[in-house]
Amino acid sequence: MPPNPTDAILAATRPEQGDGNPFNYTPTGWICILFIVLFSLTTVLHIIQAFRLKVWYMLPTLALCGLAEIIGWAGRFWGHKNPYNRNPFLIQICTTIMAPSFMTAAMFLILPRIVGELGQHYSRMSPRLYPIIFLTADVGALVLQAVGGGVASSAITLDGANRGGNIMLSGIVIQLAAVALFDLLSIEFVVRYTFGRPTRMLPEKHEKKRQIPERVGLMLVGLAIASLFILVRSIYRTIELSDGWNGRVISTEKWFNWFDGGAIVVAMVVCHTF
Repeated sequence: MPPNPTDAILAATRPEQGDGNPFNYTPTGWICILFIVLFSLTTVLHIIQAFRLKVWYMLPTLALCGLAEIIGWAGRFWGHKNPYNRNPFLIQICTTIMAPSFMTAAMFLILPRIVGELGQHYSRMSPRLYPIIFLTADVGALVLQAVGGGVASSAITLDGANRGGNIMLSGIVIQLAAVALFDLLSIEFVVRYTFGRPTRMLPEKHEKKRQIPERVGLMLVGLAIASLFILVRSIYRTIELSDGWNGRVISTEKWFNWFDGGAIVVAMVVCHTF
């Protein structure tokens, strides 16, 4: 009988447990339900917002992120009911790793609009360059995460599962680097605009300290909070995957609940300011 795909991941769980639980713990049922409800609510609100305000980019970005998170947490709830079944583990590991890439795509589309409205001479990049650079990185990260998930889930050896995990890790690292650079550019833009320090002077124009319009300021606050929590989540997932399939990080449920589920819920909610 040929080896069963994904047995390698099961073999990578803690050997001292000896029970074949790929999570290394049983996901807590009520926490899974809580996150399913929270992600469902914010996803529905994003869909309503998209149609009401005709901001269609929300559908393939924020709404899709929410849908992927709902599927991931439903997989974890299935794992609560059947902790020895490999399929719930694979569903949640793939969807929760990839989901935030859709949200970062929305963030990478919002900032260039703000830059164009307030003045691109305060930005290190032109509004056109932001989506080209950051969406390319985002798509690349998403592809690597998807490929890594596929390699890990179809692996028949421990080396194969680890190879898939490393590919997913490379996608997370790219996302982490992109978000960190995006945050630095965003901060610089806000500071330069606020204090009238453009990256290049316009002819015959005297720059002075100015106030950010209230509506744009609200969007920037939401963007900053979402970026911060995605950064925290990316750091956590980088440490988690670096630690291995049976490491302490991936085997500690509360860390996943706080630094992945909790961080993305907060980011999804503040994105309603967009």
